[in-house]
Amino acid sequence: MEPTSASTKANRDPGGRILAVFALVAATVVVIVVVTGTLGGSGSSDAGSRSSEEQAKPSQPYYVIQPGESLTTVHDKFHLPLPEIERLNPNLDPQQVPTQACVNLVPEGCKKLTGG
Repeated sequence: MEPTSASTKANRDPGGRILAVFALVAATVVVIVVVTGTLGGSGSSDAGSRSSEEQAKPSQPYYVIQPGESLTTVHDKFHLPLPEIERLNPNLDPQQVPTQACVNLVPEGCKKLTGG
């Protein structure tokens, strides 16, 4: 019987090498996902540079201001740029938004609240 070395056994069974390649690819994908999520998680830094067509649509057409909230609250909840919120709501004073005011998140969104 001929003695076998460790290098000869590794060459006969490529399964370990294939698994190592898959593990390396999986680890690379995880790193990319984590880095991308960390860099793009807030959405506020680049939201102003995108046009309104490129931004994600809000999950609802309007939002009703609650006590203690402002247009900044709407921006934080729906990731809409403040200039876009102000453009959609020319009737609201950004400095004094009344409680229970309806804020359009899409054009004429508050009309859906009133059924009109």
